[in-house]
Amino acid sequence: MLFGKNNVANPPPLFDSFPLGTRLQIGVDAGYWIGDLAGIRNNSVIINKAQLFDNSGSPIEELRSTAQIPLKLISFVSEAPENIPAKLHSKEIGNISVKEHRKQFFTKMGIIKSLDKSADKLAEFIIRINESAQLLFNNVFGSNSSNLMQNAENENDSNNNTHD
Repeated sequence: MLFGKNNVANPPPLFDSFPLGTRLQIGVDAGYWIGDLAGIRNNSVIINKAQLFDNSGSPIEELRSTAQIPLKLISFVSEAPENIPAKLHSKEIGNISVKEHRKQFFTKMGIIKSLDKSADKLAEFIIRINESAQLLFNNVFGSNSSNLMQNAENENDSNNNTHD
């Protein structure tokens, strides 16, 4: 698998059981790639006879001779089902052109990435609020705050148990 000085020091375990040439389905964001495993290099998986599909199974791009997929974008890896061969598709997918379908796909991917960033920011904000509330509680109630908090939690638990 192209492992060497300039390549990944330790190949990702996702690819341990797949010999070179194995036809793989590699999940990314809002779709998946299908292609023949050619190796791993510079933190990317390299596949030959590669084609990108959306999650509904519609091809997003024309068949490529080679594609590089960054490891950090991969959500799953499996052997590709035999009923999804790499193929050239027509210039129309349903009633829209391949170009328009590709544009919609990458718009969806952008929205997903934006939502991920927003979720991370929200989580960080909640953590900061929690830390601030804990600090405020400790400042107001002093060193007995941990006992007061434990008593409050115990009281809350006993109230919840009586209502069950």
